Amino acid sequence: MWIIYVYVIASIVLSISAGARAGVMVGVAFAAGSVLAVAVGGGLRTSLLGPIKQKVWGSVIAALLLALGLWVGTHFAATLFGVYVSGPMWVVIGAVVCFLFVDKKTLRDSSMSAQEAQEIVNAYGAAMEKPAVFPHKLMPHPDSETPIQRQIVDEVNSMIGRQSLRDIRTLPYPKERIKAALLLAIAVTPVGPAREQLKCGFVMLGDWQDAKTVDPGGAMLSEGIALLAELQALGLCGIPPKATGLSF
Repeated sequence: MWIIYVYVIASIVLSISAGARAGVMVGVAFAAGSVLAVAVGGGLRTSLLGPIKQKVWGSVIAALLLALGLWVGTHFAATLFGVYVSGPMWVVIGAVVCFLFVDKKTLRDSSMSAQEAQEIVNAYGAAMEKPAVFPHKLMPHPDSETPIQRQIVDEVNSMIGRQSLRDIRTLPYPKERIKAALLLAIAVTPVGPAREQLKCGFVMLGDWQDAKTVDPGGAMLSEGIALLAELQALGLCGIPPKATGLSF
């Protein structure tokens, strides 16, 4: 995050310097190019935290702003510690720095409205009400087996099928986005059953795992424990046994 402040401060100093040496319009162009760079990097990173529609439109707008910034960059240049940096290169550097180093948690907290959080929580609740779907790897039957062996394999496969594992691809939003929405919902929901179900839904996010994971069951357990610890660190306790139909 600090590197973004360095870029902003350097942009301000160089803009003033360029305006004093080459004219006011050059200084204005330098400042405008730097602002566009920050908008491109931060805006693109923010858009990637949302649903597919937001990702697409955010990427399109970022590309347009970047093109404008590159054009503005043709009207100025900078010299840093004796190294010549063209205006377009300065814009690209700022966009990359902001995209890579902007604080994602700050973006999530500042970019989410109560209405958006409600939509995310409701969509997540609807996903929880659907039957758990996960491409389980069942235990194969041996080529030659006794009735007892077949019974054991069938029972093991039945247990695997009853696990609460869910395919992460069935989540309506990215996990981090849902977490942020749930925390916002918990903060504004009065103490009671509805608030407890929201907290339970927060912990149950661990049920959604990638099928390509070597040990999805272990990953589910570890993430569930981590999510519960996160709630406890925030001073939230009392997780009920099950949550369905989440909304606020």
